[in-house]
Amino acid sequence: MAFSLFPREVKFFELFQKQHALILDAAGQLDAVFGSRAAAVNACRTINRLEEEANILLLDIFLQMSRAFITPLDREDIHGLVLAQEDVMNAIRLVAARAGGYTFSTVPASAGELARDLKAQMANLGATLPLLDRRQQVETHLQAVRKAGAESAALLLVATGELYEKPLNSPADVLEIVKWTAVIDRLEQALEKVEALAKVIERISVKYA
Repeated sequence: MAFSLFPREVKFFELFQKQHALILDAAGQLDAVFGSRAAAVNACRTINRLEEEANILLLDIFLQMSRAFITPLDREDIHGLVLAQEDVMNAIRLVAARAGGYTFSTVPASAGELARDLKAQMANLGATLPLLDRRQQVETHLQAVRKAGAESAALLLVATGELYEKPLNSPADVLEIVKWTAVIDRLEQALEKVEALAKVIERISVKYA
């Protein structure tokens, strides 16, 4: 009989994947946040709705934990995983809130690239959720996330450098740089939350290898 990481009486893996699906949907909206004004408004609304659904699901997971017979070790791991996923969702909402609150004269290509990188990393992490008790398969996806994370870190540096290389011909140009610096900072924070989630998943997979 195969060893199960979490108790069978509560379908935690299904809950994890449902939570992750909401986050992945939200990540997919980030690219639109950097599109037209109308697209950005719609994307921000969608992200807010998805976050509300994720918050409700998080409470349900905690309720299931309180009712289920699980060891303190498993409880700790479940708690850490769902909160790490929730942190990513919150960070995505903050990116959308910051970018959606501004009007930009131009949108650097790096913003959309970073948003797509974030979604790709989350897709890889999502693939690990049904495989937490099979270390080899999890590691394959984690390696992809690490590689993408390194590329995103380099892109963040390029994006920041490009901002300050722009000519400043008016106060509006200065304001544009300030606004984009704030958005890129939020994107960096979101990517850091994705990295933190990857570490939580790796820690769980090692513990139960």
